[in-house]
Amino acid sequence: MRGKWTLVLAASIAATIFLPAVNAVQAQSQAALTGIVSSVAEGKMEGVVVTASRPGSIVMVSVTTDADGRYSFPRSNLQPGQYALAIRAVGYDIDTPAKATVANGKAATADIRLKKTGNLAGQLTNAEWLNSVPGTEDQKAQLLNCVSCHTLERVMRSTHDSNEWTLVLARMAGYGAVSQPIKPQRMLDRNRTRAPEEYRRLADYLATINLSAADRWSYELKTLPRPKGRDTRAIVTQYDMVRPTTEPYDVLVDKDGKVWYTDFGEMFIGKFNPKTLKL
Repeated sequence: MRGKWTLVLAASIAATIFLPAVNAVQAQSQAALTGIVSSVAEGKMEGVVVTASRPGSIVMVSVTTDADGRYSFPRSNLQPGQYALAIRAVGYDIDTPAKATVANGKAATADIRLKKTGNLAGQLTNAEWLNSVPGTEDQKAQLLNCVSCHTLERVMRSTHDSNEWTLVLARMAGYGAVSQPIKPQRMLDRNRTRAPEEYRRLADYLATINLSAADRWSYELKTLPRPKGRDTRAIVTQYDMVRPTTEPYDVLVDKDGKVWYTDFGEMFIGKFNPKTLKL
């Protein structure tokens, strides 16, 4: 729910570099780690995000597979060492844990096999939930108020009926904008929330799209397509800000490459050095 989302989106500073096209032979000669991602269902898979991380490091580097299912980490982006590999391909999980040892010289190789996931709902982004649930644009727009504190998965997995939702919504409206499930903060001015019955229309709607009346959703879970072509030629580096309540906001990079940000979750101003990893 929120924990994983915080690490990837809110507790990370990401820098994206778009690379020019290179041929397969050239890419492999420049690679520190490469391999093929495939599955029984699709064969070689394009658009799978592969992430490499070292135990104890705050740095995670991600690349995306090309049309031949190949991923490639350039030498400039991976230091020698042992890496654990993770993937992002909605609808799939890694069949067996994947690891690789990167050394100077010849590129390391680690092919990855995927299997169909048994928990598609746990992989959906907020955009995919909004695309999946029935309702008007006005009804769905109200759900945008939920995602400042947690993902929509929490809403869709709930079992509240309409009456319970009126109470939940009134209570949620009483939390400050910097609240999180692991750090709730009530607003001092209790008058800023409304009476439970004033949330009835939204409560009625939420009770039709969650699990209050059945043990499974009555609508199809729709996923967004994976990247293709030029969209796969990107390298993304994420830096875990360690403190789980950190939420970098208004990120700026100065002339020396230092990253400055306001910490929406902790009321700090932070400075991060991507070269020394000093925060």
